Amino acid sequence: MFRQKRDPAHPWPPTSLEFSSSDRARKDLDDTVVRAELAGRVGRAALDVGARVRGPDDVLTSIDVTNPVYVNFRPSAQQLLAWRRNPETSRMLAPGGGARVEAVLTDGSVAPNEGRLDFIDPVLDPETGTQGFRALFRNPDRSLLPGQFVRVRLRGMTLDSVLTVPQRAVLQQMGRLLVYLVGPGTRSMPATWRPPAGAGTAGSSPGDSRPATG
Repeated sequence: MFRQKRDPAHPWPPTSLEFSSSDRARKDLDDTVVRAELAGRVGRAALDVGARVRGPDDVLTSIDVTNPVYVNFRPSAQQLLAWRRNPETSRMLAPGGGARVEAVLTDGSVAPNEGRLDFIDPVLDPETGTQGFRALFRNPDRSLLPGQFVRVRLRGMTLDSVLTVPQRAVLQQMGRLLVYLVGPGTRSMPATWRPPAGAGTAGSSPGDSRPATG
């Protein structure tokens, strides 16, 4: 039986099995380095060093994108109806429309950058009867953080023949919104407040005085 002798100076080319083993070893080495597919803020590690990672079901950490950020809010059902009845407001409050969104922080200050509506949920929440809105904010200074609570103001909408009052002066009673007017003899009289699209008209006349609080 003839057998070919192996010359140490000219080794045989690697077999397909050796190629397969080399590729697998290279892939296993690459899998030890986890590269993020997006830029953001990295949270705390979910697994300790040395823990066994079995597959994609094991979460190592979380990454939150901080620039830009989304602000989600849900106007009341009454406010939604008022917006729909006003054609100009409906156009402004469409995704990509002219409405600007301000985020008011817990201390009353306003985030430095305004946002724009980029998504409106096409259906109402069956439990609350409200509709979800989402605004996109540029956030280079990280003044807004994931999970943070803010209040939202909508800017850029104009209405004719309406009155505006501070929010703290509007009271809710028996399903109605009320404001108090200063009548003759400085007596306070309640008037119904019907807010169309962010402002309001009350049962009052031009020149009436309104206290700042009820």
